[in-house]
Amino acid sequence: MLHLKKLLPFILLFTLSSPLLAKWEEEKIADGKPGEFKTYYYKMNAQGHKLILDKYMQRLIFVQKDKVFKRDISGIKINGESVEVYAEQFNNYPEQTAILFVRRMDALEKLSKANRIDVHVLYYREGEKVSTFIINETTKK
Repeated sequence: MLHLKKLLPFILLFTLSSPLLAKWEEEKIADGKPGEFKTYYYKMNAQGHKLILDKYMQRLIFVQKDKVFKRDISGIKINGESVEVYAEQFNNYPEQTAILFVRRMDALEKLSKANRIDVHVLYYREGEKVSTFIINETTKK
C-alpha cells in the first residue's frame, strides 16, 4: 500500500497527460542535452496570457508578458471550484509566476477534468483581476 501512495502522483500525471493532449496546445522545449526535449502543454486566452501545465514539477505557470511589475496569484478556480494555491514569481523571468498547489493530489485530479480555469491575479498597482482559460469547450444541447 505504501508503494501505491508513492506512485499516485505519477499515475495522476500519466492520466493527466493523455486526455490533455486534445485540450491543451503542445510545445517541445530543448532540455539542454543535444536531441532531448521536454513536452509542455499550454493554453492562451483572449487577453494574451499563457497558462502552462508543467507536468514535470506538478504545477502551473502563469505568463503575462505585458505586465512586468509585481503581481501575485491569490487563487484559482477549476470548473468553478476553488483550489488552494501559493505562487512564486521567477526572479530571472518576471513575466512568469509559478502556481503551486497546497493539496497537490486533489488539484491534479481536478486539472485532469478541467474545462475552465480562472486565475485570480493580484496586481499591486491595479488590484485583483481574473484571467480565464477555456481548456475544453463543452457544448450543451
